[in-house]
Amino acid sequence: MAVEAYHASEIRLLCYQLGLADKTDKISAVRAALSGAADDQGVTLDGSVNGLSNIVPADSNSLAFSRSVRQVLNIVYGAPNASSGLFFPSGINQR
Repeated sequence: MAVEAYHASEIRLLCYQLGLADKTDKISAVRAALSGAADDQGVTLDGSVNGLSNIVPADSNSLAFSRSVRQVLNIVYGAPNASSGLFFPSGINQR
């Protein structure tokens, strides 16, 4: 998971540097809404301060957020408690 976190932070940094912070903030807001928890933060973390960005989303203890399987499925399906949709229109095999 450390490698994935590293990749995610690099993508967030690039989006910020390319001036896409407003778009990535909107994506973060949708993910947080779909997961049903305040577990996502935008690149600007409620607006950048003096040009600073929020590259590594974390809680007040600097711990990365975790999501349950259901929360992840809500995000990839694009709706709470769905069994298919958005990125997986036919659902996924949960074997």
